[in-house]
Amino acid sequence: ELVHCKDVAIRNCKVFAVGNTGISVAGGSGVRLEDCEITGTGDGCVTIHGGNRKDLTPCNHSVTGCELHHFADWSKTYACAIQAYGVGMRLAGNHIHDAPHCGILYGGKGAATRPLQTSLFVGDKYAGRISPLLDS
Repeated sequence: ELVHCKDVAIRNCKVFAVGNTGISVAGGSGVRLEDCEITGTGDGCVTIHGGNRKDLTPCNHSVTGCELHHFADWSKTYACAIQAYGVGMRLAGNHIHDAPHCGILYGGKGAATRPLQTSLFVGDKYAGRISPLLDS
């Protein structure tokens, strides 16, 4: 878990066989997950929160080029490959596969583009309800 970190890069790492979420980022700015593999988690692979929704200050967190698969062993729904909440995040070039539910769950300000590979019978991205508790 990375809490209020600034300018941290995690590259070429494999995270596997963890009980809950593989990597969790809360607050801070400029946290980058690059070319990592996350698999065998009890819940989702990556959860990121950041930026300020009130004044639209971006956090500049990113998840790029990662392989996220065989996750959500315990929680079969809403434990996604990537859960992103906030402002100014980049999710690109990730390979999401072998998932029981949605690939990306997001909320905040901004637009999502380029769908990723993910599970059947559910959209690859899901914009859930936005909780006022997530506001900075």
